[in-house]
Amino acid sequence: LTRRLGSIRANQFLRSYKPVLVSRSFVPQITRSSYCTDHSTNKTFKDVGVSQRRLDALRDNGVETMFPIQAETYEPIREGKDVIGRAKTGTGKTLAFVLPLIERFASIEPRPNSPYIVILAPTRELALQVNREIEKIDSSLNSVCVYGGASMSVQARSLSRPVDIVVGTPGRVIHFIDEGTIDLAGVKAFVLDEADQMLDIGFKKEIEQIMRGTPAEKQTLLFSATMPPWVRSVANQHMNRPETIDLIGDRKTPDKVTHFNLPVSTEQQRVISIALLIKADDSRKSLIFVDTKVECSDIASNPLLTQYTTIRALHGDVSQNERAMTLQQFRSGQVKTLVATDVAARGLDIPGVDLVINYRPPRTVESYIHRSGRGGRAGNLGESIILCCGNEEKSMMRQIERKAGTPFARYEVPPQLPPGEAEMTNILDSISAVSHKQVATKNRWVTSILEKMSAEEALGATLCLLSDKTKAGKQFSFLTGASGYCTCILAGKHGRIFKTKAVEFLGENKIRTTLEETLDGGMAVDLRPNEVDILTHACEDDNSEFSFEVCSQPPLLRFDAPVPMKGGGGGYKSSKPSGGRFQDRGGYQDRGDRGGYQDRGGRHGDR
Repeated sequence: LTRRLGSIRANQFLRSYKPVLVSRSFVPQITRSSYCTDHSTNKTFKDVGVSQRRLDALRDNGVETMFPIQAETYEPIREGKDVIGRAKTGTGKTLAFVLPLIERFASIEPRPNSPYIVILAPTRELALQVNREIEKIDSSLNSVCVYGGASMSVQARSLSRPVDIVVGTPGRVIHFIDEGTIDLAGVKAFVLDEADQMLDIGFKKEIEQIMRGTPAEKQTLLFSATMPPWVRSVANQHMNRPETIDLIGDRKTPDKVTHFNLPVSTEQQRVISIALLIKADDSRKSLIFVDTKVECSDIASNPLLTQYTTIRALHGDVSQNERAMTLQQFRSGQVKTLVATDVAARGLDIPGVDLVINYRPPRTVESYIHRSGRGGRAGNLGESIILCCGNEEKSMMRQIERKAGTPFARYEVPPQLPPGEAEMTNILDSISAVSHKQVATKNRWVTSILEKMSAEEALGATLCLLSDKTKAGKQFSFLTGASGYCTCILAGKHGRIFKTKAVEFLGENKIRTTLEETLDGGMAVDLRPNEVDILTHACEDDNSEFSFEVCSQPPLLRFDAPVPMKGGGGGYKSSKPSGGRFQDRGGYQDRGDRGGYQDRGGRHGDR
């Protein structure tokens, strides 16, 4: 049909019959495809003829119905065809190729050092994940996982026994091939998982070398969320008329993830916004993606964040054992927040991620697709947020929005309670946490106090003491993140105010602080709790020309702060032209006790 009508007309004809996609890449045949928003199908593994022993193993792991990628790829893989699979992350790709291969080659007798299935993955975490899936399906198979950062002698001993499957990263696999520990002559099936990331990491030469060493008549499977030119080249050179299963189509981002942008005005406000997001719901699991190892470590140890959540770092310098422990703690819920570089962005099975936060817009749309895919996995709902500071980052976000074909809504940080209500909530939480047994031990004190004053007086005095302890500790600046400060907006009752007038007004009330001009024409100020009361009363005066309110979320400033230059070197670049008002951000020079803003750019060095 494709040859008679051409791929475009054939596609139009077939779409009028049922939703399919005609592939115009690699192969002249029609490609089977399915565009569905649900993450499950009515087809079961029993329907496609999976053996009873493996059906029982799947059922023991809570798996019965097939996800779309599994339902679409099972038969062609089981029949021995070469397959290219495109599916969003978190849709069951691993089981989609592992199960039919195990079923197809179940009768083969394994030999030492000579696997009949080789699976390459870009990272050790993904390789370990694939190996775990194999063990769940059939624990009788000898599946050996080889990767860097682990003992080569232990892995070599495992390979010296009869081996069915080798799962590994390209570098370690090549090492064992070169020393003769892995013999590729008996390979029946070869799998490239997350092929596009292989190119990103720089494994192009290694993969081509491994594929040249395998038999020409083998079955080849390639799974990738995106299809860059190198992936297409691999398919053309090493695959025999592959059948393409495309479950992505034009929309590249996960269906179950809602996408947002959150504008901030300074580097400090990135961390502040994350703190407020975590504080709003500390039960949800969050993944924060950053560009560098330095940022990763700094954010994971930031005291503003650690007071609200258990947080761990995951990047290339973390040891293998620590990485494995961190991922396990995150999966189990012991760790609620993970901050990671892109090493954790692809393929890792981390169920239950509710919120993905991009500390900055990622450099490519492919990176964003894989990052956002950590949320909304296996049918669950998720949110993905990009923090944007300055015009350049907003432009990057809009470019991702356009290329991904996904609209980004403006995210509104959940409003914070006014200081008085927040204090009362904190005190009530503290009181409620005291057990009846603990209260009973103080009955004699209660009786003695009530003999000297009324219950109302005693409770009022106690609340004052508790308030002094909880007030400063729970509040922090929305401008700098400094603990014990409350950010407020000073505005004019009859229009915009000038900074000199605002400084004069603060001086009259014996308040020294910094001022930042907001987009609304007001002045954002950081105040101590007692200073909030002073200004509230001063602005309530009918003769005052100022109005005053406490911020419920970080204010957007009139001039965005500079962001670190991507080339490193300690410089900054501003989103405004040089020579603007950016040089004088206003206020007093003594900023140390307010958390400091002298270094508004935040992170220097390697981006």
